[in-house]
Amino acid sequence: MLKIQIYEDFLQSIVSVRAGQNSEIAFVEHERRVRYLRQKVVAAEARPVQLRLAS
Repeated sequence: MLKIQIYEDFLQSIVSVRAGQNSEIAFVEHERRVRYLRQKVVAAEARPVQLRLAS
């Protein structure tokens, strides 16, 4: 799922560049969003998993 979000964000960056945004700015913003997504995944994986028994 993370790979899909990163790929979708990358495609959005391409659209932004084609719409006239500076490519360097688009790349930096994409990298910033990828770092944020990866941090969210690490934080989620660090939380203990709570399992409930279904009756």
